[in-house]
Amino acid sequence: MKKQKLIATVCAVLLCILMIASDYHGYTTEMAVIEFKGEVFDKSFTPSWGSFIVPLSILVIAFLPNSKK
Repeated sequence: MKKQKLIATVCAVLLCILMIASDYHGYTTEMAVIEFKGEVFDKSFTPSWGSFIVPLSILVIAFLPNSKK
């Protein structure tokens, strides 16, 4: 059981990193398109809430106590 929790934790951390990297890729793409048009790009990078909620929900589910019958 301990090994399963470790695997779930590692997967959640990797998923969080990949989702933030995906958000950053979208940010840089949007920045490149707007600057190509000749406009000023004045946004700052902030990852979406989904990048944190999905991995956190995986951790919560992994560490829920087992129900006893």
